[in-house]
Amino acid sequence: MSKSRVASRLSLRKGLLALALTTASLSVHAAYPDRPISLIVPATPGGLTDTIARYIADELRGELQQQVIVENQPGAAGMIATRNVARAKPDGYTILLTYTAHMTAPVVYKDPGYHPVEDFAAISRLSDSVGIIVTGGNAPYKTWAEFEAYAKAKPHAVSYAIAGVGSSPHFWGMGIADGAGINLEVIPYRGEAPLMTDLISGVVETAMVSPTIFKPLASDGKVRGLVVTSSERSPAVPDIPTMDELGLKRFGNISTFIGVLAPAGTPPEVVEHLSSSLQKIMKKPAVQERFIESFGLSPIGSTAQEFSDILKNDYPEWVAARDKYNIKPE
Repeated sequence: MSKSRVASRLSLRKGLLALALTTASLSVHAAYPDRPISLIVPATPGGLTDTIARYIADELRGELQQQVIVENQPGAAGMIATRNVARAKPDGYTILLTYTAHMTAPVVYKDPGYHPVEDFAAISRLSDSVGIIVTGGNAPYKTWAEFEAYAKAKPHAVSYAIAGVGSSPHFWGMGIADGAGINLEVIPYRGEAPLMTDLISGVVETAMVSPTIFKPLASDGKVRGLVVTSSERSPAVPDIPTMDELGLKRFGNISTFIGVLAPAGTPPEVVEHLSSSLQKIMKKPAVQERFIESFGLSPIGSTAQEFSDILKNDYPEWVAARDKYNIKPE
């Protein structure tokens, strides 16, 4: 047999083998998911992130026709759960519902055990995660302009309460203070509930909190919102002006989020299947209403690529902000 015929047969065999492997791979992924999916949450049960995760898990069960089991893995500013997902098998059966701390924690803390961008496959940004700078209802300032004038006239820094050093409110507060030319003394708390108690009683002068904490207290006149961190007015708190409206400089083109990620290396077709399912869910009127009215968030439902671009673009911005404002762990 001639060398050319041998080479031709070898080439044909390689082609058939590659086709068989591709077909087998497509067949396996076409069956996805054929067993329960674990949705890991870096938070304790009962909080906002956990509530959102369980709501999304219920919706995903309907879309995927498969069980989606929520697993709470709190601790270490979300890094325990995130590290576990980064090291999980990249097959689409272990995914992570997380929030902006996914970016800030590994920027602030040393050796988190994962890279927030390189070790994950983005699936979808479900919503934003807006913060509101608030004051007590009895504070003498009712608008940001009045608060800014008060802060500039005060000989000492204004007390600024946040739920955790290195959290996104920490970054936002330092950025806003820098842009406005005022001094803030950061007062860290272990959660928003004790923080709000001290804000209402006047122990601290201002804070940054989520809409879900803010809205019920604002309706009773106990707190007042001055500005939101989003670039557009939040449908959850439409009466509060944005930083852009007030002429406040941002510390970078940074996005906040509630989003879903998978381990890096998850097959693209699996990522796309999950992403398209989540996009479909986030377009439902009932889901959008729930996010706005109950969660205080603006629904988005991005593509995997859109979310991936946000993570890649934002990471160096968070690093630069950490260095500029000297944000360090407790």
